[in-house]
Amino acid sequence: MQKLLWVLIMIATMSNASTWERIMIGTQALDVLQEAYDLYDSKGISARFYLEDDKEDMHHLLTLVMDDQTGGCSGKSIQKGTYKVKGNTLILYHLWDRKRSQKEAPFGASIEVYTLYHDKLKRVSNKIYIESHAFDKNDKSAMQYLFNPPQTPAQKAQLLAYKKEIEKRYKGKFVAKEPLLSEVQKALKPKKHTAWKTFQEQ
Repeated sequence: MQKLLWVLIMIATMSNASTWERIMIGTQALDVLQEAYDLYDSKGISARFYLEDDKEDMHHLLTLVMDDQTGGCSGKSIQKGTYKVKGNTLILYHLWDRKRSQKEAPFGASIEVYTLYHDKLKRVSNKIYIESHAFDKNDKSAMQYLFNPPQTPAQKAQLLAYKKEIEKRYKGKFVAKEPLLSEVQKALKPKKHTAWKTFQEQ
């Protein structure tokens, strides 16, 4: 079978840290391959979602960053993610953060909801909250109005423009920080998917 050949190729080429899980979205099975990477100043783990068609060919649908740290010793940008299936939907959770002197990295969270449509994952919603950089009392950018509510029409327009820019960049709907951030942090707490299987166990 072509799928078996594909799996054997993956076994031969992927590292020992790679894991595999089969999930069900409604009645449709998806294969999730999780892989560690170490490229330049970025190190982490990504999860790739695949769908098998009627000819047993595997089609890549999307990639989720599960854990990423980019940067040097002085400062890092951080991204974490996880997923869960709820009925006929796939839910992706994202968290952005920063360490030490990395002031220009974003901080925030998002929740994306997908459904399978004609053998493709279709995004049906994406709630997002992003602070584009570290905030301090001297910050004069439009982002300051996330912390200090705008008072004048001009200030409100600046905040709206900031939100629209974030929505365009991240392809989502800008929402309040809470309860979104707490919901994402809660989803990230269970770090282990019990259904994962290492290739060595196959």
